[in-house]
Amino acid sequence: MLDTEASQKDKLEEEIAVLKSQLMQLSLDADETRMSLDTGDGPGKIFPGLDSLMSHSRNSQPREQSNGPKAPVAKLFEQVGLQKILSLLESEEPDVRVHAVKVVANLAAEEANQEKIVEAGGLTSLLMLLRSSEDETIRRVAA
Repeated sequence: MLDTEASQKDKLEEEIAVLKSQLMQLSLDADETRMSLDTGDGPGKIFPGLDSLMSHSRNSQPREQSNGPKAPVAKLFEQVGLQKILSLLESEEPDVRVHAVKVVANLAAEEANQEKIVEAGGLTSLLMLLRSSEDETIRRVAA
């Protein structure tokens, strides 16, 4: 029985490490995209004419698929599940909480996900995080 629990613990720790890695990568991707959009360094700066081509491509896609930066977050949402993402809001590590709250905020930007987040207890988790955290980034994003 002890061996089984130890094995389960090891598997869970490995899964947490993978989730942390995915969460950090998504957060970095989102930050890079946001910075690129803020500075106006769109693809057209590197490849002239690509901005208009991408704009045309975005406009010809259905509305749900035109959310460029959210696509990796949506993929994580589907692969990992909302409960696991929300559980990272309660992590002991501040960096993990920061990245988790950013992912939840990106998910909540889509109306379809808002109800799912509330039903899964995400609103309660965000409010508790908002009350308990001293980290300015967490408070700003959670709000």
